Amino acid sequence: MREPAADDGLLAGWLAHHAALMILIVAVATTASAIWGAFALPSTEVWSIVVDSEQKVPARQLGVVAEALFRAEDTYTEAMGQLGMTGDPAPLYAIARLRAVPESRLLIVTARTNDLYTASTTSDAMAQALVHAFERSGYQGLRVLGAPQAAPITSGLTVPVLALAGAVMGMLLALGTSIVLYRVRAPVLTMDRAAGILHPTRIASIPGRARVIGALRPHPPSLSPTATRIAGGIIGQGAWIDTPGMSEPQRQRLEATLAITIGEGEERRIVVADPRTSERDLRVAVAAGTPAELLWIS
Repeated sequence: MREPAADDGLLAGWLAHHAALMILIVAVATTASAIWGAFALPSTEVWSIVVDSEQKVPARQLGVVAEALFRAEDTYTEAMGQLGMTGDPAPLYAIARLRAVPESRLLIVTARTNDLYTASTTSDAMAQALVHAFERSGYQGLRVLGAPQAAPITSGLTVPVLALAGAVMGMLLALGTSIVLYRVRAPVLTMDRAAGILHPTRIASIPGRARVIGALRPHPPSLSPTATRIAGGIIGQGAWIDTPGMSEPQRQRLEATLAITIGEGEERRIVVADPRTSERDLRVAVAAGTPAELLWIS
């Protein structure tokens, strides 16, 4: 059983290795949410304010009564007639909303669309229809206060809110992905762990490019010209290069990078590994039984 401190260190190393991937997931989720919001959300919102001048309805009941009348058939039928709409009222209520200001005598009819004229006429039509609905119910105390006006505070979802929600969801997805991968392939391979598994006769380490991006690096990592020359000097002639866990395209890329032919030579066996090499693949290489050197690409 591993000590808690060691387990914490493995988890911290795994998260550090996947930090760039996590940041990418969060950035993509945030950007996608913001772009979707910019195109999908209405860009214009207009308010029509309805005021209860006689104050005969208790303030706590005004919003409840208004909401019921706002959804009544007579109300939306009147408003749709003024707007030239027919059929299902769902498109009307997709634009128009009723907001009651708590503990006050104010009702706000909002309309959100991408067109200022449509928003203004819809807001005004629903506000007037609501006043008439109160009148039909025997209450004459409501009136529309002035003309529709641009909303000083946007109601409902906005692009910044969607972007923030996307960032939160992206962070949760990134953390979940890293935890799942940690359970499946923990821990991130290090040179010390690779050496502990392989027990090589010699160890050589060369720096790979773009170490800061961790899991987003190719496998095996690309090498600078200087690192390639160092690797060539380490390998020399007559070496058998073992590449545990690498696919054929990955092996071919390594061949081209190091200017060697993998699998030729019998004098020495050199196992090439990097942080994305799995321990299971490395143990398969150990099972070959031939003493090996370790070429670690950090």
